Amino acid sequence: MGKQILFCVETTRNAKTDSVYIDETIKRFYKITNGIRKRYIYLGGKNNYNKTSIRKDIEKQTKQYKPNGGTTVIYCIDTDKHDSDPEQKRELEKIILFCQDMGYEFVWFCRDVEDVYWGEQIPKDEKTRKAAQFRSGNRINDIPEASLCRKEYVRHYSNILEVLDKHLNRC
Repeated sequence: MGKQILFCVETTRNAKTDSVYIDETIKRFYKITNGIRKRYIYLGGKNNYNKTSIRKDIEKQTKQYKPNGGTTVIYCIDTDKHDSDPEQKRELEKIILFCQDMGYEFVWFCRDVEDVYWGEQIPKDEKTRKAAQFRSGNRINDIPEASLCRKEYVRHYSNILEVLDKHLNRC
C-alpha cells in the first residue's frame, strides 16, 4: 500500500532550504519504505500559498500518482513575527484557515525553520549554506525531539513531529 506526501514549503525551487530540514527530520525519526512517495512544492514565499499555479501543481501531483494510501498535503510555514506584527498574524491565520478548508495538514516553525533547527534566525544570503552545513554535519542529531513536537507556538519550536506522526511510522 503506497502513500504520497506533498510538502508545500516557503523556499524556492533553487534554494530548497526547507526541504533539507524536513528530509533530515524524516530520516532521523521515521521509517521510510518504498511505499512512501515524498515530493516538494516550492511556494517561493508564504504569500503564494493559494496561488493558482500552486493549486494546479498540487492537483497535478495528486492526479499523476494515485497510491492506495492516498495523498497528504502538508503546508510547512514560518510563523515569523506573528506575536508582534498584526499583519503577519493575519496572514498566518489565513493560511491556517485555507489548510483547514482544503483538508491539508499545517506544520509551523516558530519564528522560522532555521530558528527551530539552528536556534537563531539566519540571514537570507546564508540560508543555503547553513542548510548544507546542517545536512553534512548531521546536526539533526543535536536537535532535541521535544523542540519538534509542540502544540502551541513557542520560539525555536515546531509541531512537525506532531503532524508527521499521523502519516509516518517512527523508527
